[in-house]
Amino acid sequence: MEIRVPHKLKEKQIADSLEIFEIMQKILLREDRILQSIEHFWVIGLMADRKISYIELISLGKADLDCIDIGDVFQLSLRKHCQQVYLIHNHKRKDLNPSDDEIEMTDKLYQSARFLKRKIVDHLIISTKDYFSYVKNGLFEQIHHSKKFMIRAIAEEIYRNEGIEIGKEEGLREGEKKGKEEGLKEKAVEMAKALRKKEIDITIIAETSGLSKEEIKKL
Repeated sequence: MEIRVPHKLKEKQIADSLEIFEIMQKILLREDRILQSIEHFWVIGLMADRKISYIELISLGKADLDCIDIGDVFQLSLRKHCQQVYLIHNHKRKDLNPSDDEIEMTDKLYQSARFLKRKIVDHLIISTKDYFSYVKNGLFEQIHHSKKFMIRAIAEEIYRNEGIEIGKEEGLREGEKKGKEEGLKEKAVEMAKALRKKEIDITIIAETSGLSKEEIKKL
């Protein structure tokens, strides 16, 4: 659900995560106490000049890998050509530190954003009084180097930059190479299916996934 952004706010250039928190704090405070205690997951898309293009509520009730759909998270950024997004969710508990599951979810979304040529600027966990920033607490540096959810297109780019040919790492056994390639292909198919379900143009899906249009049409 897209949230109406006041015209005054649309004219504001976002400088940092603190400003994002202050905006989302006001949105959370507008809700009654019962709703404030329910977990929300929002996405904010920024235009090239760092002005807010949209604020979207993705999920209400729970923010984890099982209920956050990749297609839902990035569909507006693709349609509105927003290269940068912020992820925000609130905790119903007082502790704002992310759980292992939340870090894993962020890892998956971060790698998916790279695959879609989008950048997640930060992920904030907020309450009505304070916030936790993944960037400020060093988690994005850790996630940036994670390969758990890395799909083929991203792997190839990183491997090229490191002077390594994918599937030809020194000491990698034949079975491991095949398994790795199959795993990367599965991630590409998973992403393409999610985007196809959201009716994203097949050409865009092909360009971002590395799959052919014929393969995508069969999904």
